Amino acid sequence: WGYNDEGELGNGANTQSPVPVFVSGLESGVVAIASGDYDTCALLSSGGVKCWGANWDGELGNGTYSDSSIPTDVQGLTAGVSKLFAGAYHTCAKLVAGGVKCWGGNWNGQLGDGTTNQSNVPVDVTIVTGQILEMAPGGDYTCALTELSNVQCWGYNYYGQLGNGGQWDSLSPVSVMNLNPGVLKVTSGYNHSCAVTNSGGVKCWGDDRYGQLGYGSLRNDSDPPRSSIPLEAYELNSGVTQIAAGDSHTCALKEDGTILCWGANSRGQLGRIADGIYPTPVDVWGESDQIFQIEAGNQHACAITQTGRVKCWGLNSYGQLGNSSTLQTYLPLDVAGLNRRATALALGFYHTCVLLEDGTVRCWGDNNWGQLGDGSYSSSSVPVLVSGLGSTVSAISAGGHHTCALLA
Repeated sequence: WGYNDEGELGNGANTQSPVPVFVSGLESGVVAIASGDYDTCALLSSGGVKCWGANWDGELGNGTYSDSSIPTDVQGLTAGVSKLFAGAYHTCAKLVAGGVKCWGGNWNGQLGDGTTNQSNVPVDVTIVTGQILEMAPGGDYTCALTELSNVQCWGYNYYGQLGNGGQWDSLSPVSVMNLNPGVLKVTSGYNHSCAVTNSGGVKCWGDDRYGQLGYGSLRNDSDPPRSSIPLEAYELNSGVTQIAAGDSHTCALKEDGTILCWGANSRGQLGRIADGIYPTPVDVWGESDQIFQIEAGNQHACAITQTGRVKCWGLNSYGQLGNSSTLQTYLPLDVAGLNRRATALALGFYHTCVLLEDGTVRCWGDNNWGQLGDGSYSSSSVPVLVSGLGSTVSAISAGGHHTCALLA
């Protein structure tokens, strides 16, 4: 549901929809979905991949550059795929047999095939060592965690986002430096990435103009502030279990259930009362509950507590914090009117959605494109029920201005 000018909803039309519509031909048999800026791809139970929406740079992988409002087969990937990962204008597939294929935009080498040629069919990513387990696409670059517990990145590198000691783009994967003794998780913001190490510490690299690396001070030895090698986040050398990167801020969840955030706080996205830049990880003020999950949006953040409540803070111009207000909030506040435990969060550019334990989905915030799925185009500062989904949802995913749900 939501924006549909390029056929992003996959229902054979190009008109936006404020209520969920079935993707044509995919009423069953889907096991995962991944959304780019203006396209979506689905992994089928057969191991094949279908994509729909915008195809300006070959994002659909079907051998053409024509948009499609219905799902089309990704060329050569009718079976054998285990996972999907979407960047802004490119998509990557992890194969059951090992290896990764990518397709779409490639102006900075984000396909990892050794060229800057966009591709409307999947091309092989040339991995340095080991098979890829997880991927974390950034703005125009991609990072991946391998089975050997190391991280490899490729694509745009002006801010050092590839972590290989340089600031030049790489058209194929390069190993991120200084990550011994290994990595458990990796996340990417727009121009920076962070990893949770095997010891539970955090290391970040890339853009540091807003302190989003958490080093303790800005990297003023370079212009703009940036680091092309991973730096240890200040006093975060153990105890971290989750990491979430926003546009210019980062948050970490510790094993004791507490949250630390760092980077830009111009909209209160760090959960601190004072505006400014925080290059040192700081506690989210006023948060005493133990946290189960954190997610970072563009300029807001939300968390699910161990008891299933949802709290949000930061930019709130469209009501994306769900607290009955449109005033930005520097402290975590409960989302109003959720009478069931939350199990998963999905944060878009200016809207938020939550999956509840009863299998229903509720959304709040910006609704100019129908991304709340409630049958209207009116923004809401409190959760509204997504229409027509019943209680059969098993996963949710938010793009910039649209939302998708996977049914049980």
